[in-house]
Amino acid sequence: PAPPLRPRRNPLLGRPAGGPLATIAAYTKNDAKLPPGCELPGGEADVAAVISVYPAVDLKEAYANPTRFDLLDNRLTLQNFLGGSPEKLPELYQLATPTHHVDATLETHKRLPPTLILHGVDDQLVPLFHSQRLYEHLVAASQTVTFISIPRTEHGFEFRAGGIGEQLERAAV
Repeated sequence: PAPPLRPRRNPLLGRPAGGPLATIAAYTKNDAKLPPGCELPGGEADVAAVISVYPAVDLKEAYANPTRFDLLDNRLTLQNFLGGSPEKLPELYQLATPTHHVDATLETHKRLPPTLILHGVDDQLVPLFHSQRLYEHLVAASQTVTFISIPRTEHGFEFRAGGIGEQLERAAV
């Protein structure tokens, strides 16, 4: 059997939609506006680190400037996920945007878990600017972050077993 999860020693990892969810869960411990992200008996646990692989982190921007509709209907996906558009639900879109939680640390000086961001440079489903933006916000907030953009790779770069994308991801993680 697998060893038990120990959030104080283990990172959270998420890919596309899971990337922002893992990031928000790691960054918002005890935030009354959100349900617990890593709840254990006795309360919400600290997270050792977060690994976010090609995350869509700017949801208002993803809604305003969707990717090619033959790949994914961003607007419909976001409406189904959050229950409406950014115009109708601005506070909810803000809560679901990791950079909002990073920016909040500028006032509180809260230390966030170290963050590893991995993104394929040629990703057509989740453009690279999402990871760049998260990285820039973390650097501006003096948080610990590593950003690896992998040239000549697309969305799902790590899924080819034994491929260079998988090898790079494993080495970084």
